[in-house]
Amino acid sequence: MDSLKSVQTSPPETIALEAPTIAPLLKEVPDLPVITRSSPSFDELRATFDQTHAKPPTAIIRPRSETEVQAVVRYCFQKQILVVVITGGNDPGGRSCVKDTRAVLLDMRSLDTVVVSDGQKLATVGGGTTCGRLLQVLDQQGLTTPTAFAGGVGYTSWACGGGYGILAGPMGLGVDQIQGARVVLATGQVVDTADDSGDLLWALRGGGAALLGVIVQLRIKIYSRTAGLGGIVTFPLSEAPSIFGKLEELYARSGRPASFAGELMIINPPGSGGLLCFVAYWSLEDDKRDIDEAKAFLHSFAALGTVVANSVTETTPKLFTLSIPNPQLYGESIAYTVHSCCVDGWSSKLGRIFTQMPLPTATSSIVIHSSHGVAATVNDGASFYNRKSHLLIGLSGGAPAADEAARSVAASWAGKLQEDITSQGLAMDSGYINFSMPHTDDALWYFGAEKALRLRGIKDKLDPTGFWNHGVANFPR
Repeated sequence: MDSLKSVQTSPPETIALEAPTIAPLLKEVPDLPVITRSSPSFDELRATFDQTHAKPPTAIIRPRSETEVQAVVRYCFQKQILVVVITGGNDPGGRSCVKDTRAVLLDMRSLDTVVVSDGQKLATVGGGTTCGRLLQVLDQQGLTTPTAFAGGVGYTSWACGGGYGILAGPMGLGVDQIQGARVVLATGQVVDTADDSGDLLWALRGGGAALLGVIVQLRIKIYSRTAGLGGIVTFPLSEAPSIFGKLEELYARSGRPASFAGELMIINPPGSGGLLCFVAYWSLEDDKRDIDEAKAFLHSFAALGTVVANSVTETTPKLFTLSIPNPQLYGESIAYTVHSCCVDGWSSKLGRIFTQMPLPTATSSIVIHSSHGVAATVNDGASFYNRKSHLLIGLSGGAPAADEAARSVAASWAGKLQEDITSQGLAMDSGYINFSMPHTDDALWYFGAEKALRLRGIKDKLDPTGFWNHGVANFPR
């Protein structure tokens, strides 16, 4: 749902009955879109990747403007009502899920405007915009920008957490695109990075979208859209040791082209034995002068193993991204345990680990993102930590929520895989908040000690009461 047209809001009398703690807010904003539990839209709006541990909020509020966000946040802060923010609902760590039935779910998806500057170098993006909508608006004007490779992912959360994607090599991570922002603090005050010393912008570039308040606007870099050669190249999982080893040799021999993204999804459709689905994309130059180089590289890439399927064709960032199915929002039907780690590159050793511990269920998966080229360039203006060339590995063990035995197997598999990658000396000393479940002192893992200390200081200044504590990293004291 990206429009209020399809959302059935609740009338004042229903709000007074089902969400009495919210009802007084309507005196300040009489037509505020509030959705209570009896609304047919309620369950769809709160759907997330995994909400098996979630509880229904007292109400969902869907603001349409910065002013309405201010009113909601200020009211909830004064009444000490927990606010949880949702855009895409894809966070695997439950950061878009309500754990307290007294909480309010703030659905930002009506704030989805995209305005391109006159010089076509910057775009002003509403805080609830999805990656797919952003690409569609930019594409209509011959423009593009890095996004997640699934259109349903919320852009703000993706970019502020780090932001890996198919254009990271030539253009950088999501954090590298952020040039400014407007944030509603717990008191309802709006702060703009243009009026700040620089701490706010630095924190938003990697500290996570929920760290300091509600992001109602981002100002981001945009680029001229160029064509690309892209598609899914699929190999059998059984060939992972050989393919990963050959890929390591290919990059060592010819270098890792910044224009190429070789992301990977490992899935286990019934009867497949497991599949390596490489998201292969080469971002071409404006005049396509590198098209022969791109074709030759993609030919070498497809020769790494036994090709099960190859859909590579000429495309664009928008068409390619929208061709990839969105992550399914399973809601309460599938329970997930998610772990992540970073390694410095492909290797036959990594491939052997994956083949020795194949995916235990059809809903388990492994996603590998790549950071290289511009993405692996140090950016002192960002709090994002790992700027070395690396692979980010997300391990998702999923099973039917009602099947305790299968859930245990899937959870053990994900944890054991991370342990094996670490024990065999492959793991780097860093993690990624957008691919991880919360744990004690996890800020040290995401940001390193120095950046975690600075982020904690900024949070203490802008959120001194710790009102925003649901979707953030855990900072040691």
